[in-house]
Amino acid sequence: MNYLAHAFLSGKDPDFLLGNITADLLKGNIHKNLAEKVSDGVIHHRKMDIFTDNHPDFQTCLPVLYPLHGKYASVVLDILFDYFLVKNWHYFSSISLEEFSADTNKLLLENIEKLPDLSQIQLRAMIQGNWLLHYGHYEGLSYCFLRLTKRVAQPQWLESWHVSLQKEGDTIEKSFLSLFPDMIEYSKKQASLRNVVIW
Repeated sequence: MNYLAHAFLSGKDPDFLLGNITADLLKGNIHKNLAEKVSDGVIHHRKMDIFTDNHPDFQTCLPVLYPLHGKYASVVLDILFDYFLVKNWHYFSSISLEEFSADTNKLLLENIEKLPDLSQIQLRAMIQGNWLLHYGHYEGLSYCFLRLTKRVAQPQWLESWHVSLQKEGDTIEKSFLSLFPDMIEYSKKQASLRNVVIW
């Protein structure tokens, strides 16, 4: 899953949230040098990625994306799942996405100095760009994929994301709605092992 889902599945423990959101920025074992709950959040993020990637509903979607996206099919699917999380937000949250985004950004900014300097810069840029709100509309998705094309070796495999959304959107949304409740339960169990209550 991408940033929005990871934020949602982190709860409101500031350090745990911080680790979850920045896990992809903290390569290797660098998280072990950070505060304990930040490190726990990084580990939680990585466990959620493994759980998602191996879930039958995620695996069901990959073959329909391979023709246009090749080895980047899972990356495209991650982002489109966040799109469908926005679309179906009211099923999973009692507060609006705008309120959730504002609350999350506030917690992150209040604790951002617990991160390495480079990660702080990257996180500030993400917050200033309203990245949690990007996934719900076409322009935001376009910007997200544009940024990704500048970071991968074969950007052409990402350029037809809108075709996949149009052609396979119903299949992907159905899989997401089946998968996400399982992710919520798995996230709660994993967080409880680290004495973190998500909700």
